[in-house]
Amino acid sequence: MMARTCRQARPVRRGVSAVFFLVMLVVILAMVAFAVDVGYLALVRTQLQVAADSAALAAAASMEKASSDPVAVAQSYAAQNRAGGRTVEIAAADVLLGNWDMSLRTFTPSGTPTNAVRVTARRDQTAGGEVPLLFARVLGARSCSLRTEAIAVFLTNFQGFRLPQSGSLGILPMAMSKETADAMVAGSGTDTWTWNPDTGTITAGADGTVEGSMYPGDKSTPGNFGTITIGPWDSSTEIQDRQIRGGLTAEDLAPYGGQFALGPDGALTLNGNPGISAMLQDALQSVVGQTRILPIYSTVVEQGSTAQFTLVEFIGVRLLEVDLSGALKGKHVTIQAGRLLTPDGIPTTGAPKSYWIYEPVHLVQ
Repeated sequence: MMARTCRQARPVRRGVSAVFFLVMLVVILAMVAFAVDVGYLALVRTQLQVAADSAALAAAASMEKASSDPVAVAQSYAAQNRAGGRTVEIAAADVLLGNWDMSLRTFTPSGTPTNAVRVTARRDQTAGGEVPLLFARVLGARSCSLRTEAIAVFLTNFQGFRLPQSGSLGILPMAMSKETADAMVAGSGTDTWTWNPDTGTITAGADGTVEGSMYPGDKSTPGNFGTITIGPWDSSTEIQDRQIRGGLTAEDLAPYGGQFALGPDGALTLNGNPGISAMLQDALQSVVGQTRILPIYSTVVEQGSTAQFTLVEFIGVRLLEVDLSGALKGKHVTIQAGRLLTPDGIPTTGAPKSYWIYEPVHLVQ
């Protein structure tokens, strides 16, 4: 008997590989489109963010100058950047001045006090045009809109100051009456000295910034003339000399928790010192031309070392002239407003507690 061999019929698979290849090709093209276009959009977004950051920082820094236009400054700085090959255009409506709340970390457009700038940089139909896509066109997507924001803060109101990392705090162990400080802030007073920031020199002549008398002042008490004792020390010319030249140290600030700040009631009461003396002339002359923080007092009682000063504000000053020799009527310490930058301020809200003292402009968003 002959054995019979049976073979099963194989299914026809012609064209299956080609269909599979076409499906995978579409998937691969979609993945390439996604990877390339997403990467490109990320690049353009980064370029927009750089433009917004620089514009916000420049605009915030310009806010201290009454004659400046923060909106124009922001537009100018943004235009120095390119995003996706096009110059970044910032509309005036995309530059908003307002208030940044440090505790809540919120920005309020047109809020007061004005201490922040929010800049929005775009690539859309209103500014610069949408960003064109490459491979994504295969899937029907031809362009994409992008926008970024930046908020820069320019803080100017401080209730006190922390000890900086440098180890000393540039606060003078002296105080100015609120009347004298208010007059300087209002621009009332003499203008007989000129400070040249380029050369660091002081010469006779007006420079548009009025001067004030830190000593003897207009509300000083006999035997004191506005000198205060800062730290756990008895009255000492040696201590004052050190504090004038090098600033306040951690040991000086230990009684106040490592900072020099007004209390919850908005005041800080300190004892007076027996008074400014000719022995401090060299120390004061060593910082002529430099800026320092000067406390402002509202009231003073008693006199000499028994005096008590109620400090209520702070002011940035530059020492211009010192003469503590000779008769009392000829002695004087002359100052003018001095713009002072410090990262160690303790911000506050409400009525101004400091003048001409600024925190370096920085981004908060």
